[in-house]
Amino acid sequence: MSWSIDIISCITDRFVELTATEKRIAQFILDDVAAAAELPIAEIARLTQTSQASVTPFCPGARL
Repeated sequence: MSWSIDIISCITDRFVELTATEKRIAQFILDDVAAAAELPIAEIARLTQTSQASVTPFCPGARL
């Protein structure tokens, strides 16, 4: 899907600038974009051992 490529490009373009926490979230998304798109923020936070507040910026229309 083209939206997946756009998300992947946005994340990979900024990856080196991300904090360690953001990199864990970004890598999780890059590893399985389709699954990440379907999971609730709380589940992504749990799986990446981060907070929901850290995951939220990866939502559409946010920093990426």
